[in-house]
Amino acid sequence: MDTSVNVLVSVLATATSVPGGQYGLTCRGGPDTHLHLQGKGYAFVLEGSAAILEKVEFPGDQTHVYPLATSQHAVPIRNGAYLLQASCRTVEGSPATPGQPGKTAVLLRFWVNGEEAASYRDSATPFTSGYVGVVCLTDNSALHAIHATFDRFGVHSVKA
Repeated sequence: MDTSVNVLVSVLATATSVPGGQYGLTCRGGPDTHLHLQGKGYAFVLEGSAAILEKVEFPGDQTHVYPLATSQHAVPIRNGAYLLQASCRTVEGSPATPGQPGKTAVLLRFWVNGEEAASYRDSATPFTSGYVGVVCLTDNSALHAIHATFDRFGVHSVKA
């Protein structure tokens, strides 16, 4: 589903926790020809006991991950199902000035089991369209692959 609209994405996720392993949701993902990227998106992931918001870009054969926000308190991670919810909303980033329109921003919010874990306002180079999905990855130093199951994936449009 193209997420040029404002959305709330949710899923029940279960995973084995491994060092360097992340799993969760993504929004506004996909190719971005305007920025000359082969891929991009926002990631809302659990890693260890942290909930993390990241901006990911894939120019050429490279991967750039920019941490945007991390939970202020530990999220109790265990081998059980977690309700993950992510909101991506395009909002006005800065007020309009005479003769110039206001700047666009994307407001990102991440909830784990109904409690807000992290939020961020991307006004520097916001992704204003793309696709939603789930993500599961490990970094190059991980000794084992992370195994995740995603159930009851849902997407709902929300008001700006």
